[in-house]
Order: sequence, then structure tokens, then C-alpha cells
Amino acid sequence: MKDNLNPRTYKIALLLIKTIPMLAAVCYGANSLLAYFGKDLEVIGYIVLALFIALLYILSYVFRFCAYHRMFIHYILGVDIINIIDYYIGIPISDVHLFCLYLILTCIAMFITLYLYVQSKHYKETPK
Repeated sequence: MKDNLNPRTYKIALLLIKTIPMLAAVCYGANSLLAYFGKDLEVIGYIVLALFIALLYILSYVFRFCAYHRMFIHYILGVDIINIIDYYIGIPISDVHLFCLYLILTCIAMFITLYLYVQSKHYKETPK
């Protein structure tokens, strides 16, 4: 895998792989310390989530993942956005309808992923 990357991109990827988990650990440690003093900040959890999603996106481009592999990251991001909106703003639908919304999002992501997978396999098998 290292042979496909230019040296600068590879070094940046290694730096991110090493740095983002440390930043996440610092955020969790700070959140635990603040919770001890009665200042629980939920935003720190979202910062950590954003760090890991950013890491996944960066690595998916650095290591040239296929589009269908990246769809799983898009799905995670979509579900998290719905959860955050529902938690802070509130989506005015019942739990059953919210569950249906998640099912619809899951089905859409599955169909797009399957379509991209078939397209990538078809592209590789097509003679030039």
C-alpha cells in the first residue's frame, strides 16, 4: 500500500493516524475531569466523533478507497447528523417514524453501496 502513495502523503497520513487518537484521548480525559467538577460538556463527545469521522475520510482518500467503501462513512455521518438534530432541536415525529427514517436511510445507503460495488467490479472486468 505504501508504494501507491507519494512520500509526503504517506507521512501526513501517519501523522494523522498517530495524532487524532491522542487528541481524542485528551478530549475524553478533559471531559472526565470537567465532569468530576460538575461541568459535563456533551460537545466534547461530538468533537471526538468529528475527529474520528475526519480521520476516516482522510484515510479513505489517502489510501484510495473505492467509493462504495466510503459509503459506510457517509452512512455513519448521516445517522449521527440525524441523532444530533433530534437530540438538540427535536424531530417532531414519533419513535416509530424515527425508526422508519433510519430504515429508509439504511436502505438508501445499502442500495447506493451495492450499485457502486457492482459498478467498480464491472469496470475492472471490462476489457480495454
